[in-house]
Amino acid sequence: MTTANKSNAPKSVLNIPFDVLEQIFMHYSSNETIHHPLETLLLVSRSWNAAATNYPTLWANNLKIHVGHEPTTRIWKARLPRRLARCGPLAPLSIDVQNHLDVPPVESISTYERLSRDDEDDDSDGGDACECVHPAREFIAQALETLAGPKGALCVRWKSVKLDLGHYPWICVGDERIAQTLSYSMPSLENLVLQNVHLSDECTNVQVFPNTPALTAVSLFHCDIPVHINLDTIMRASLVWGPFGEVAHRFKAVGQPSQMQYLHLNLPSTLQLPLQNTLNNLRCLCVDAGSIPDALYTCKMPNLTRLELKLNEGDLLSQMLRLNNVHFGTLRSISLTWDQLCPAYVWPRPEHDLSKSLLEFLRRCSHLERVEIEGKRILGIFVNLLWQLSNEARKPLIRGRSLLNLDRNLMVRFNGNEDIEFIEQLAKDWNLELLNDSLSKTEVPSTL
Repeated sequence: MTTANKSNAPKSVLNIPFDVLEQIFMHYSSNETIHHPLETLLLVSRSWNAAATNYPTLWANNLKIHVGHEPTTRIWKARLPRRLARCGPLAPLSIDVQNHLDVPPVESISTYERLSRDDEDDDSDGGDACECVHPAREFIAQALETLAGPKGALCVRWKSVKLDLGHYPWICVGDERIAQTLSYSMPSLENLVLQNVHLSDECTNVQVFPNTPALTAVSLFHCDIPVHINLDTIMRASLVWGPFGEVAHRFKAVGQPSQMQYLHLNLPSTLQLPLQNTLNNLRCLCVDAGSIPDALYTCKMPNLTRLELKLNEGDLLSQMLRLNNVHFGTLRSISLTWDQLCPAYVWPRPEHDLSKSLLEFLRRCSHLERVEIEGKRILGIFVNLLWQLSNEARKPLIRGRSLLNLDRNLMVRFNGNEDIEFIEQLAKDWNLELLNDSLSKTEVPSTL
């Protein structure tokens, strides 16, 4: 294949109906890289060129600007205005701007992310020693201005925004320009994801995202920005600042989350989150901190069906059991994950503490159907607990319930008749060690 005017493509490729082309285009866009961009579709044939050019949603949904080492910024400087023009005057815009310069290369990253990382020349100091760092940050400010249009005229079309400025908060290049762009009214914005967005103190008087009446989903990960989020319309929220959260002081939440269905929290205890007395619509609660945020102690969650916990330096499950406002009888599933960044020596006897909490939790959750576990350590504690229980004590705890090993994507469904030999075989199949001291026999009731 050469150009749109003179193609060597077979006729079978040139005569594909548009509804089929649409699926091809969307599949290609999901695997786009900087060296194999959407613009490649324009070169297949005249018919493909016409179809793609007259399909503004294709371009509007794929304003994915991932920058890093050169020549990515030079490529996007030329490509972005043309792609934005192909979006047409009406299509809602989905924006994804990310800085991948300082993210260390790992085997699991996608091809699209890998494009902007200098894997071969990477050193342990990250991107701060690279001359590309400041130009990349400057370009992100420029790209956001381009996407916003003159005086923010295009912001009324912003439907989804994902912005990741990278892991170097002390780099303030373009901060004021970024803050100014984010301060425009965005009446159509529905989904907002901000990660590592740190704006300097000079931007404190500029309130970002001041008018977002259509916003239903918001995710803030390790950000330090002057933002007020109105919770009245929010259905899904992730508010994560890590164990210290000292950068959360410019975040303010107003309104009442009466429509909240999913809530993910890792908050400093000093941060005030306005939660009403009862969250009737909340179905899933995710907590991945060493302690329960204070805001959760004052609100009831009568219809909670799923609980997700990331365990680290504290027995978070034990703390959850002390929340009198949680109706454990409504829970249908729980997900337990071990924080891989937490050192193994933090708990003096984590197996002992967590075993007791798991036992009490299983007893309280009368309608629990599914337990999902990620991390061999937690999985071993759980299976050890089942192994040390008597057959009579084990039966009501596991009957009709499923255990999902997320590490291996394997599941076992219990019927309640599993004996100790079954548990030992399960431990062997999943390469788990059975230990006699995980839970003292004196603390395991013979009947429940």
